[in-house]
Amino acid sequence: MKIMPMTNSFRALLLSFIICVILLLSFIYVKYQYSFVLTPSCHYGFKCFFEQSPPDILFIGSSHTGQGYAPKVIEDKLKKSVYVLAYNGLDAVFMKDVLETLIISYGLSFKKIIIEAYPFNAVSQVLLKDTRLFNESPPELKKKIWHTLNRQDNGHVNFEKTYELWVLSDSISLFFAPFLFPLWRHSVYHGAYVHKQTPVLSLQEFEHIAKRIPFDAENVPALNQAQIAAYVSICDILKQYRISAEFIEVPIPRPVYDHPATMGIQKQLKQLIRAQGLNYFDPVEAGLFDHKNPNYFADWNHLSSLGRINFSAMIAETRF
Repeated sequence: MKIMPMTNSFRALLLSFIICVILLLSFIYVKYQYSFVLTPSCHYGFKCFFEQSPPDILFIGSSHTGQGYAPKVIEDKLKKSVYVLAYNGLDAVFMKDVLETLIISYGLSFKKIIIEAYPFNAVSQVLLKDTRLFNESPPELKKKIWHTLNRQDNGHVNFEKTYELWVLSDSISLFFAPFLFPLWRHSVYHGAYVHKQTPVLSLQEFEHIAKRIPFDAENVPALNQAQIAAYVSICDILKQYRISAEFIEVPIPRPVYDHPATMGIQKQLKQLIRAQGLNYFDPVEAGLFDHKNPNYFADWNHLSSLGRINFSAMIAETRF
């Protein structure tokens, strides 16, 4: 059988395809290895852990932690360095990956770690809700997050999700990162926004805020099994490396806090943490934070700027 020679147009098409594949793989490699250094300030993301000594106190959690703690307030009271590592929706499963990487893989040591105890994340499915966590992570952590995501798909690689995560997610932000450096340097401090002012709830909003709770009063969900395993692993790591640590619940408004679903989930989470031999601190239960004041809350589960300052001052005065 006679083999037809390749036409010039086919050669050009094949060469274009090969070049595109090489460029795509090169982009993925560079993103995997170096995207975490493109965060525009050592006051944000993971960059600080590799450019300076680890902070004395690390706060880790979701947006509730990000909007819950003011590092400067705590530092001024304690005269110790503080860093807030927070990403939207960061749950126990991914907090475990982060702490494993920082403590075990990179050998970082902290005098104390404060882990967010947010009841609603403890019953949620394992989802990467904030792709910045992946793209701002050092290579070793990216690998762990990737394996965690694959486990949720029973070990099978979802190629559509893979492309979205490795190629599309945050790529534009990373590309423009060098141009954003001057802006970011002055807007964040040790992981937290400096100039961000969150509004407060009106009295009417406050009284009806419990309707935002995604669970019925009669049907209290059980803790997610993957989240349970992650909480246990976190506790094991902290005890194995003898790191002083505490789980702290960032306050939520009284109507949400008093809701049967919240109380039921919270009870399960407290029992789980305390059974591992670690402390679970609930500032409302301890009578150290006024969760009945609408001015302290921005929405149904986040503190306002005023609440953040008052909560941070109380934590500095009572937990160290």
